[in-house]
Amino acid sequence: MRRPLFSCFVFGTILIAMATTARSDTRPLATDRPDRTESPYSVPARWFQFEADLASHGRIEDDGAVLTTTSALAFNAKYGLTQHMDVQVVFNPWLRSHLERPGLANEEDSGTGQAGLRVKYNLGGNDSEDSALALLPFALVPTRGDNPFDLITWGAMVPIGFRFDGGRTLSLMTGFTRVDNDETWVVGSMSLGTTIAGGLSGFLEVYVARGGFEENALDDVTFDTGLTYAAGPNWQFDAGVYLGATSNAEDWRVFAGASTRFSLSSR
Repeated sequence: MRRPLFSCFVFGTILIAMATTARSDTRPLATDRPDRTESPYSVPARWFQFEADLASHGRIEDDGAVLTTTSALAFNAKYGLTQHMDVQVVFNPWLRSHLERPGLANEEDSGTGQAGLRVKYNLGGNDSEDSALALLPFALVPTRGDNPFDLITWGAMVPIGFRFDGGRTLSLMTGFTRVDNDETWVVGSMSLGTTIAGGLSGFLEVYVARGGFEENALDDVTFDTGLTYAAGPNWQFDAGVYLGATSNAEDWRVFAGASTRFSLSSR
């Protein structure tokens, strides 16, 4: 009963935040979604920002085995500590997996997913029209299991952003992830965005992660695309798809999400 109640609370928070009148005399709304490339722009001081996957579904097939995973209301809740730094709490309240293997019984599992903490420190360009740079360390733990801290996933990303005339953007990211405190993956990505019409924008992205520099190292490469719709200065909807280009990546993942923010200080 707790998980459905918690999910309803999270969804209610989104609706309340969207209905809240927030000051718009600050930097434009910048989100870490829907592409996989993180944004270099932090949340303004004393502002709360909420970004969520309303629903996400993916599939991967390997040697005849098919694994599908579905999640709902996975979120990133951010608070601006200063004009250049925010703290972020991430959590996946519901995750379901379904595994089909030839000649074997199907396997299903559902429950909570990972939870973690991230800190974004903007090194420059937060309020610039041209470029920005940030450092984003993070740590995640599974919320189920006997010793979740034995399987901590941690690392750091360095996102870079450029803004051009005509609503065009270029986002770059590099960094590393230590998965389950065992394997180190290096990460790089590039995302191109553009305004289409009014509040509607789109992006194209290449994301690359590799488990080391050895010739036979595992890799996760996806080509991603999606749309965002800015329904005002303080909230945004999005939808898109990640398409796997290597055997270790998901074949595809579709998603829809929303982001919003509001000020926690008086005018």
